[in-house]
Amino acid sequence: MERDLVNFEQEHPDIRCEIFHVKLHEAPPFKALSYTWGSPNDPQHSIIMNGRTILVRENLFLALQQFHTRPEPLIIWIDAVCINQTYENERNEQVAKMKTIYKHAEEVYIWLGPSYEDSLLAFQLMQDMYDHRDDVGRIARLFSQPDIGKAVFALNRLLGNDYWWRMWYVVRARCAVSSNRTSQEHSLPKVFPRREQKSSC
Repeated sequence: MERDLVNFEQEHPDIRCEIFHVKLHEAPPFKALSYTWGSPNDPQHSIIMNGRTILVRENLFLALQQFHTRPEPLIIWIDAVCINQTYENERNEQVAKMKTIYKHAEEVYIWLGPSYEDSLLAFQLMQDMYDHRDDVGRIARLFSQPDIGKAVFALNRLLGNDYWWRMWYVVRARCAVSSNRTSQEHSLPKVFPRREQKSSC
């Protein structure tokens, strides 16, 4: 199975990357991106791909901006870029193989959109609950704190994100060996760790 991957060029101020074609079993370690496409009416922004300008929708552009600020090189698979969207037969064929791609990815980055007021509290609460998931007493004490209401409200807002209401996106994350939830600078690794015996992927 062959796949296109995207390699980001960090040294440029604008978003520049190159797409290259590899056999999946010969691919270098790569990440995959899971995100919502948004509406066709959303603003579009330009990026430079293999020296040519292409347009991407705003939500993807915001994710690419965040990746572009990282100092380390990044090789990532992104459906909107790596699948030729203009040819329906090719697109359908590639979409059918996406589960395999997410399985082979080193990590799946889940883009939930730009951070908002108190979003860090939501991620911290999720991390704390995950870290102490086997300690019922610790969880009970956590939710007994007088200021927990603000964090719960922030978490409720986070869980109301459109991403979680689209089952296919969640399936993508479950197919990954490791998932990294991110909302701009906030990240929470392995909230839903993969358990082989229960995986439907």
